[in-house]
Amino acid sequence: MNKFEVGVHMHSLFGENSQEIADYYYPLYSAQMNRVGKSRGWPPYQRNQYDGGISDSGALIIGNASESVDKILAMEETFGLTRFSAHMDVGGPSHAAMMKSIEIFGNKIAPEVRKALKK
Repeated sequence: MNKFEVGVHMHSLFGENSQEIADYYYPLYSAQMNRVGKSRGWPPYQRNQYDGGISDSGALIIGNASESVDKILAMEETFGLTRFSAHMDVGGPSHAAMMKSIEIFGNKIAPEVRKALKK
């Protein structure tokens, strides 16, 4: 029998403090969503959409390592994920923010997810 593979590709940005990274990223992310949305006839992107996206049940992962691990593991439990991809460059965060996000993902998030899934 073939094994069914399930993956998600999520807009993401990681920081040490969830509120700080969310507040930093919102103007960049909303500007990008507005650029894309203009050509597609979408209304302007609103903060409540963003806040819903970064909530526990939302489709964005923007926050600290602990919250991000919890969200990935919850999706794995719900959907049986075999793949996860964090798309971190939407809206053009600064080089420093991107490097910090990559560092947090590689040094904190990925190892914790792997450890939890081995149990």
